[in-house]
Amino acid sequence: MPRSTLQHGVRIKSAWTRVPRSWRFSKSVPGLAFLHRLVLAIHLVCVEVGACGICLVCLLLQLTGLNRFVGASYGTQHQVNRRVEEAIVAYRQEESARLAREMPAKDITMAQDETFTGGSAW
Repeated sequence: MPRSTLQHGVRIKSAWTRVPRSWRFSKSVPGLAFLHRLVLAIHLVCVEVGACGICLVCLLLQLTGLNRFVGASYGTQHQVNRRVEEAIVAYRQEESARLAREMPAKDITMAQDETFTGGSAW
């Protein structure tokens, strides 16, 4: 091995040991998986359930310091949120189809009310 390659490896290892633990954790496989899960959970709870909006997700990422590890711009988080919404829609479609197959057919009684306009609700 060339001496310059060995010296470069030693410099990298030396620099790596000076990096804070949180940074090393975020670059590990478990760390990346945790950050991914955390950002998805923030979107699910804050945007989809709590209806707080993407701007507040960006603010949360900045205030917690997670913006050092995760893109906290509106554009980046908008893409994440779009994927979360697509996953919710796909889950609903899959579960509706699965549950419909397992549900026995039965007759139901419906009554028209004053808000029914005659159009299809589905």
